[in-house]
Amino acid sequence: MANPRALDFLQGHSETTAKLAVDQLVTVTDMSRRNENTMVVGRGTSGYFVKHGADWHRRRTVADEYRNIQFLSRAAHPDLSAAIPPIIAHDPEGGWLATRLIRDGATFRNAVRPRRTVLVGASRRVGSLAGALHASSFQAADVEQLGTQPPGVGRFLRPSGAAYAEFSPATITFLTAVQSSPVFGESLRSLKSLWQPTSLLHGDLRWDNIVLSVPDGDERAAGRVVRVKSLSRVWLIDWEFLQVGDPHWDLACFIAEIVWYWLASLPTDAERPPDVSSAARPIASQQPAIAAFLAGHRAAYPDFASRFDCCQLVVWLAMRLLGGVYERTQRQRKIDRTCVLALQLAENLLHEPSAGVALLGLEQ
Repeated sequence: MANPRALDFLQGHSETTAKLAVDQLVTVTDMSRRNENTMVVGRGTSGYFVKHGADWHRRRTVADEYRNIQFLSRAAHPDLSAAIPPIIAHDPEGGWLATRLIRDGATFRNAVRPRRTVLVGASRRVGSLAGALHASSFQAADVEQLGTQPPGVGRFLRPSGAAYAEFSPATITFLTAVQSSPVFGESLRSLKSLWQPTSLLHGDLRWDNIVLSVPDGDERAAGRVVRVKSLSRVWLIDWEFLQVGDPHWDLACFIAEIVWYWLASLPTDAERPPDVSSAARPIASQQPAIAAFLAGHRAAYPDFASRFDCCQLVVWLAMRLLGGVYERTQRQRKIDRTCVLALQLAENLLHEPSAGVALLGLEQ
């Protein structure tokens, strides 16, 4: 259910009040995920995406996103700055943040969903924006402000007792598997030594945080499956996890989505071992999108080429798969087939990263 207070928040700011009055508001739609998210759309040109943090922790994440977008407006490459929806209004005490809505946009996930292969051109553009972010300058003081911690997957080895009380049965099954694996144990304990914080990171470069802007004349929708015939712009949203970190992590987050896209297309017959040759969306057919994504990144951030390590990327990919399994099992009573496949794949990648290099079609 849409938060009715979102409209009250917008009507409390002069710019949005005037536009909504002219446009005659027609829809207020709930888009909640971590926060209470609301899409407010008028008949004319106005459209706003409103976030609300309902408790102390979520108000803090909303405040972090506001701070991070403000920081990027000063520090980021112009190409990246143009790909971040501008802030319209902010109320730190109430935990509110409104940005411009991408009226002709669809998430990368919804654009890919009706297809058998990932969009190559859009992947290249996302890689270019990630490269522009990673190449952006920052000061030593920014490191303390933004943070530089490796991903929190290391906590899977020793969750707190309080956390266990909140876990679903599927999550407990997942954690038991991770904690009983020597491969996972060794890899998770070595995360800090692997983490090389050299660049600004988005921190959560999943498909839901990438919006494709579709030109007029194409089918377009917010939150619905769309078929993208042409592409005018790519936007990056959800900046609450901006930090200084290892660029391989952002690359791994995007590529992990492609891997999930492949795994989800494998037959789900639990009586038979997985047959990768029968995937509806074979991993080989996704390799051009992976290559395009990395090529776009390389073109935007050529200085990273000497530090790019295929095997290190594969290790971070395995870690992102672990994080994805954890997130999914929180909504499950029994761990599903795709999560089991992702967990097994992650262990295999950590055991032999060179096999992951071949799987993804990466150039050594």
